[in-house]
Amino acid sequence: MTLPNTNFTHQCLIAMPDMDDSRFSEAVTYIVKHDEEGAVGLVINKPLDLSLEQLLKEIRLPVIKPLADPDMPVLFGGPVSSEAGFVLHKDKG
Repeated sequence: MTLPNTNFTHQCLIAMPDMDDSRFSEAVTYIVKHDEEGAVGLVINKPLDLSLEQLLKEIRLPVIKPLADPDMPVLFGGPVSSEAGFVLHKDKG
């Protein structure tokens, strides 16, 4: 089924229970961008065995201010462009 002129930017997609692709099985995917060129989404419910503090140490990124939650888990994000990282945050404004 095609939904004409539907834009899923800033929406969440939930994998159907019978999803055959194990990379997306039981996944909740936040759609960052969706336009005529395609879509970019991040899986937001699959934590890795890695904390934010561990990740920052691993990539040698200095921490200027103490982390509010250094044990916050890093999420899988998805199987595409695994060399890239994204930070989801809320606007302070």
